[in-house]
Amino acid sequence: MISSNQKQIEFINEPNLIPLLDFFLILVVMLALMVGPIQSYIKINLPELQKKYSQTNKTNNHIISILKTNQIYLDGKLLTSTQELEQKIHNKGGPIKSYKLAVDSQLPSTNLIKILTILKKII
Repeated sequence: MISSNQKQIEFINEPNLIPLLDFFLILVVMLALMVGPIQSYIKINLPELQKKYSQTNKTNNHIISILKTNQIYLDGKLLTSTQELEQKIHNKGGPIKSYKLAVDSQLPSTNLIKILTILKKII
């Protein structure tokens, strides 16, 4: 009997991803190069902002500041309590009510939640 030492060759059934990745890299580079010329050909007519709207928007922005010592300010004026804040917010009218909160990072979250519930109730 004749015996031979033949090695068995195993084939890997995984797809070769290198050509696919090369193709996508070329597509990305082509897209990056073509964005500039394409943007110059596209004309978009944007509406112009009316001065009247921007002025009324600025007057209706209100800032509520809360310090870590629990001092509450509405548009720079010191308020004594959350009830006074609720009254002031309720009295301020206008078509656009926009409130910005400026809160100290060391303020307890319960105090912030009180202010947010007041705003939610009124607005």
